[in-house]
Amino acid sequence: MRRRFLILVVLLGIARPLLACSCGTNPPFLAVADKAPLIVVGRVVSLEGHSRAGGALSMTVQVLENWKGKAEGLTLFIQGGDGWLCRPEVSAFPVGSQWLLALDGPGSKPGMGKGHALSSCGQYWLPIIGSKAQGRISAQDVKETLALAEIKSRLGSAAAANLSLEAEVKAGAVYKIEFGNGLIFGLLPVGGGWEIVVQQKGRDENLARLTPPLHFAPNPRFIEPGHFFGAQKARAEANAPGKAREFIFSPQVGQIIAGPNATRSPSTEDIENVHRYGRGQLSIADVQGNAQRIDRMRFKLDLRWQR
Repeated sequence: MRRRFLILVVLLGIARPLLACSCGTNPPFLAVADKAPLIVVGRVVSLEGHSRAGGALSMTVQVLENWKGKAEGLTLFIQGGDGWLCRPEVSAFPVGSQWLLALDGPGSKPGMGKGHALSSCGQYWLPIIGSKAQGRISAQDVKETLALAEIKSRLGSAAAANLSLEAEVKAGAVYKIEFGNGLIFGLLPVGGGWEIVVQQKGRDENLARLTPPLHFAPNPRFIEPGHFFGAQKARAEANAPGKAREFIFSPQVGQIIAGPNATRSPSTEDIENVHRYGRGQLSIADVQGNAQRIDRMRFKLDLRWQR
């Protein structure tokens, strides 16, 4: 009987390591963060509990910014690991330090317990210094330092393919907003109104310049006073462009399509490729001014683009 007991103990001792965490891969933050239902910027306020290794087993984090999902309070209880679960040890998160945390991702909660957890099957956390995060952000074996705004923009492009908003712009003012894939939507003052532009960071090219019609008829990208005031008002209301301005865009414009080395005009297929990548509609809700200048314009913007 004693011999059988010893054999059972030995077998259990051999089997126990099989329960330890084994992920196989360890991708960088931007490759795994979209798999997490909750992403926050937070500050560690306390460490609690005792792990098998003698350190703390969990931490309480104050939520500074909620990027994705919905945090249930101003603080979050986050479980750590001790080598057996696929969670990092919270001793690596000192009290007072700030972090970008992608919580409850795959592998983070193999057992039961309250609160949230970090997965160690990927870089689901990044330390924050000032307004920047550091670590394996976009490359497997390369440490980077990037502004939080840039990381948030890149996360947006991976997690969503649409944007809807309402805004207002006044005479002579520039309106710009960043969205996914490093793109920028803008209204640039021209001729008493505005031109609709879509640009990519680091490029001056208007990625929406192939919006039809390309010849003869007024292009919907140009929002002019005469479309709403004076002699052209009736004509503008009866024909495009009216108050709903549709446009298309793609980063390929000015490069693969209608680039500096192009030997022909854009084809129907080229225009379709641009449309397939991105399209938008600016719907003018209210416009005030005269035939020479638009003083104020309220609008709704809807953007759709490929992930």
